[in-house]
Order: sequence, then C-alpha cells, then structure tokens
Amino acid sequence: ITFLYKIIAGSADHSYGIYAGKIAGLPLPVIDRAKEILNQLEFGSNASGLPPATKSLPADRHVKLKPDANGMVQLSLFDGLDHPALEALRSTDINSLTPVQALQKLEELVNKARMW
Repeated sequence: ITFLYKIIAGSADHSYGIYAGKIAGLPLPVIDRAKEILNQLEFGSNASGLPPATKSLPADRHVKLKPDANGMVQLSLFDGLDHPALEALRSTDINSLTPVQALQKLEELVNKARMW
C-alpha cells in the first residue's frame, strides 16, 4: 500500500463530509445545518459563536439545545426528535435480542421510518 496523502495540521481546502453524510442517510435538517456551518466557516465566521440552529427544522421539530459552560453547543442528530422508529429504538434492549430478533426489529424500524 502506498499512501498518497499526508495528514497535516490546519484546514482542508475541500471536504466531502456533507456529501458523505447525505449518502449515508443523515436527516435533511442535519445536512442543511452542516451546509450553514460550512458556509459560515468558509466566510470567516467564528464557529464557536454559532447560535443553535433550528430554522432548518420544521416548526414542530425544533430541538432544544443548551450551551455548556463555555457557551458551546453540541449538535445532536436525534435528540429532541420524536419519530416512531427512534422511540422504538430507544426502548429496545439490543443486548437481549437474538440475531433473528435483531433482524426482525431492524425490519420493523425500517418500515416505521418509511411510513413517516
């Protein structure tokens, strides 16, 4: 194996992270927020001063974010979102499932996600 790239300190001139998140199936509000943050970073805004963004979310899905002691906000993918598949996932003890039950649960969650 010959590595063609070297990791160095500093910012990259281009990233495919948002694209990778999109094809990985991240929720659209997360992708939109990532684009907003990238735009602010590219044009010199201070990332640590970014306000919590809920404007990309539908009105009934605003996420309540609390800044830490330094005023920083950690964005989460799923906190505060009420979706039947997420609720079922949160209430599932995955350590008690057999492999077959896990596949059945996965099918159930996929079906719930598609119906929403």
